[in-house]
Amino acid sequence: MLKQLFAGKIFGKKNSTNIFEQKTDTSILKASGLKSIPPVFLKKGAKISGNIFFNQPVTIEGAIKGSIKSKDMVFIASDGIIEAGELISPKAIIAGVVNGDLNISENLQILNQGVVNGLVKAGSVSLQEGGMLIGQVKIGR
Repeated sequence: MLKQLFAGKIFGKKNSTNIFEQKTDTSILKASGLKSIPPVFLKKGAKISGNIFFNQPVTIEGAIKGSIKSKDMVFIASDGIIEAGELISPKAIIAGVVNGDLNISENLQILNQGVVNGLVKAGSVSLQEGGMLIGQVKIGR
């Protein structure tokens, strides 16, 4: 019932926004090969400082200053800005900006609007035309 209320079904609003639906940028989905964007941890405009740990896939749309460690994929959206001491994850997709060292055990994707500035260690790296990688790169295990 709550979902129907916010979807406008109870009050009869035809053009209301459903707050339970996550909007996805289809161009980012297509470019990254993802079927859907992971849940958002930090929305656009929000800022946080500190060391953060994730156990599941996550999307960052805001700004983080600190280290990020994840047991699953990290997606930095086009508005995401990471000033990281280090980003550690098995997989990462970068559409925003990351300033700091990345230690990605499997695959790092830098999309056409993504920028990475720092030391990168990854199992593999893909860089789309328009994406930027500034720094040193070590590929392989």
